[in-house]
Amino acid sequence: RMLENWCKENDARHGAEGWILMTQGDGDYGHDSVETIACEVADRGVPVVFLQSHFGYAEPGSAYWPKYATAGFYGPGKRHGTPKLRNGEPAMDSEGNPVFAECWGGYVKDAEGVPTTELSFVDAAMWQPMFGGVRLIDHVGGVFVAGGGPITVEQSEIYDVLGVDSTTQVQHRPGDWVVVSQDSKGNVSSTDRFLLDESEKFRAGNLFRQLDLSNDDKLSVFEFKEVAYPDTPVEEIYELFEEMDYDSDGIIGMDEFVHYLACYKQHYGAVAVGLILRNITHNVCIKKSMTSHSALERIGSDESELKRQATADYNDYVLNRTASTVRMQRTKSCADTHSALKRMKTSQKMYYDWSPCSFDDSPGLSRMNSFNSSNPLTILLPRDHQSTRLVRGDSAIF
Repeated sequence: RMLENWCKENDARHGAEGWILMTQGDGDYGHDSVETIACEVADRGVPVVFLQSHFGYAEPGSAYWPKYATAGFYGPGKRHGTPKLRNGEPAMDSEGNPVFAECWGGYVKDAEGVPTTELSFVDAAMWQPMFGGVRLIDHVGGVFVAGGGPITVEQSEIYDVLGVDSTTQVQHRPGDWVVVSQDSKGNVSSTDRFLLDESEKFRAGNLFRQLDLSNDDKLSVFEFKEVAYPDTPVEEIYELFEEMDYDSDGIIGMDEFVHYLACYKQHYGAVAVGLILRNITHNVCIKKSMTSHSALERIGSDESELKRQATADYNDYVLNRTASTVRMQRTKSCADTHSALKRMKTSQKMYYDWSPCSFDDSPGLSRMNSFNSSNPLTILLPRDHQSTRLVRGDSAIF
């Protein structure tokens, strides 16, 4: 839904045929990813191109060619100063020399793994006039960030995502969007921090440390119940705790706490997240003013019987809620099956006329500027896409 809204805003600013999407050549990972985003944008009829280093070179029509791509731009990749590992061991080339790790994006790292000022090919290509003397960065209308790991965090810094003018406080690029996200294992992306301003991040970190009475960088359900929301009905506390516990391990880490606040801000605005911070801060102050130091230590202690009981009660709540959800899903499945049987009987009275379709499965390739040391850029275009589609507007969405 957020991606669709982002696309509609781009249509409104540039016209439905006035913008393109640029990725960095990601293929199918077997789960929702940047490739999913690119495919959905391409399905709207928006041209999608990619920048990629020669490390990921692929021909159109091959298994590794991104299926969403209108065109691909390849250039010479860069390597880190750290060795590449295969099965935990340093990789060697055919002559027995060590192979260094590829830099797929962000900053090139030195031998100690420390970022240098050198950029990967895909990022350097955005800032250097490689395309007819034009810098691509000057035509970027917005950056869409949906989760991501360390490389994405570095790139968000490189492109100053959600950056604002220091005088007017107006966002540099109206098309910048950050969607809070986590992977299939519940690990949250630190890119969500870009949604919180410096004051919100400071308050969130300070508040988390006040709630963490055990000083172990994580919140138990007992600490959350006794300090954050001491006078709230227990089922409401458990429900909120479960929402924050993205990896479902029974505790809340700092990253999960910040992630929840960023998500809440994204959906309900800065005022709403400010009220959450205010309410919890108020509860913490009241609790600590009315509770002795030794009692607070008992709340944070792993030896507390009350803490063990609260954990057990919460686990029972999650188990019962999950069982209830499964029962509801089974009931819905039975209802859907029943409805499907009725629809099938109705469809038996209908007739379908299938028209034959013909497909040309030859990939076709138009090659411009073959890859070599003197001309480092390769442009690959499937023949069924005209290059004029790539320059229909004055803005590119990266």
